[in-house]
Amino acid sequence: MSKIKLCVFDLDGTLLTSEKIISKESIKAINSLKDNNILYTIATGRLDILARQYLRQINSNLPIISCNGSLIRDFSNKIYHIEILDFEIVKNIFNYFSSLNLHFIFYTENSILCTKNHPRIKLMENYNKSALTEDKIEIEILSDNIEEYKNLKFLKALAHIEDRGKLLNIQESLNNDFKNLSIVSSDKELLDIMPSGMNKGYALSILCKILNVAPNEVCVFGDNFNDLEMIKFSGVSIVPKNGEDDIKNLATFITKSNDDEGISYGINNFILKKV
Repeated sequence: MSKIKLCVFDLDGTLLTSEKIISKESIKAINSLKDNNILYTIATGRLDILARQYLRQINSNLPIISCNGSLIRDFSNKIYHIEILDFEIVKNIFNYFSSLNLHFIFYTENSILCTKNHPRIKLMENYNKSALTEDKIEIEILSDNIEEYKNLKFLKALAHIEDRGKLLNIQESLNNDFKNLSIVSSDKELLDIMPSGMNKGYALSILCKILNVAPNEVCVFGDNFNDLEMIKFSGVSIVPKNGEDDIKNLATFITKSNDDEGISYGINNFILKKV
């Protein structure tokens, strides 16, 4: 195994426990990466503003890969990469999801627009309660008139669909109807829609060029289908026991679950022992 110079952590289902926290043991293990001159950051389906609190907790100031690769931005709001959805496509997605009475969210450059009573509003509100002022996210209930938002930069759409079979059918329909989108399920109840070609692996390749790190010097941690491309891109991948089976089959190593210190176990046994 090549010497690891960069570690990249997915958030939900990987770095975060089911309670949406980073354990003390995880923070301790991640900080030991710095002691060995290993850089690290986060790659998430969330908007980066919803991840900054966690990046601060693990003591990194690298840019965050967010919205599954549509955006790379740092704490100073310097943008290294951005790809936005065409507004005509945004309108089509809005009309399509509305016609199915789905709960959905749009991530814009600096805010979140969501349907009324969306199940994830509570999660975002809880994040805001503990976040620094500069890390709080603006949450707005979507108007019925999507034209009100035509001047915003849309990075991603996220649909919440509790029925897995229905989600897969909608994913298939979208793939057939929209040839210029990247569509992936990031959780059993979540369907992510990004601009064409956008994924964590593509964004990670950009970040690696910025940091002058080769793919075989990268170790990624991820659990779900939106982590697929960065797992394929990187020299080493570590997937928690709770990860999707198809993702675990691609992993270099399987670690313990996200609720059983999978991060610290993976770092201490698969990275630091090799340094």
